[in-house]
Amino acid sequence: MANKEHHLIMARELETVETGLAMLYTLYAERLTAYQDFWKDLAAAERTHALMMQTLQELIEKNQIIYGERKFSLRAIQYNSEVIRAQIVFTERNPVAIREALHEAMQFENLLIEKNLFEIQDGDSEQLKQTLASLLYDTRIHLVRVTQLYNQLGHP
Repeated sequence: MANKEHHLIMARELETVETGLAMLYTLYAERLTAYQDFWKDLAAAERTHALMMQTLQELIEKNQIIYGERKFSLRAIQYNSEVIRAQIVFTERNPVAIREALHEAMQFENLLIEKNLFEIQDGDSEQLKQTLASLLYDTRIHLVRVTQLYNQLGHP
């Protein structure tokens, strides 16, 4: 697979992950009304991330952005996407408690960081570096916010 095509597919898959998180967090906002603003804020940020990935796709298609060689696999991104989809289906069909939702969110946000999905590589263009740095920063902030609320609620 050509490098450009591979990077385009990766950007599409990352958009799917971000869109999935936005959907899941929106569902949490609907179900956990006492924490609605918290989840709506996170969902809005994830929608912004999805839009950033759409912009990257357009730039890749136009050869206006350069990706260095990635160290993570496309399969890792697809796996995250599948797990998020499964959690959405599960949440649609079952009641959800705030601690469960926070635990799931911590896992998803942490996976994005641990799998280095937003890691800057040698050869990345400046615009790509800025976008990835912004995504990584936001994801770390999400993890901190979710973890703080989880810890504030104490242990069951």
